[in-house]
Amino acid sequence: LMTAGYEQLLLMSNPATAAVGTVLDTYVIQAGLREGRLSYATAVGLFQSIIAFILILTVNRIGKKVSETSLF
Repeated sequence: LMTAGYEQLLLMSNPATAAVGTVLDTYVIQAGLREGRLSYATAVGLFQSIIAFILILTVNRIGKKVSETSLF
């Protein structure tokens, strides 16, 4: 849910489609490597990981209440 297969988007993008085809993963790569803002790219990647972790915990609790089956 949080990742969109950035490899395909990164390889298939060109200047004409870059404004429409940018997702969070390609934005982190662009900010970190191309623009040299490594600390900013790290913060965005950490934020994305925290949101994904919160989603996992939420869905795990919902799954435990609904079907008594959970990850942990």
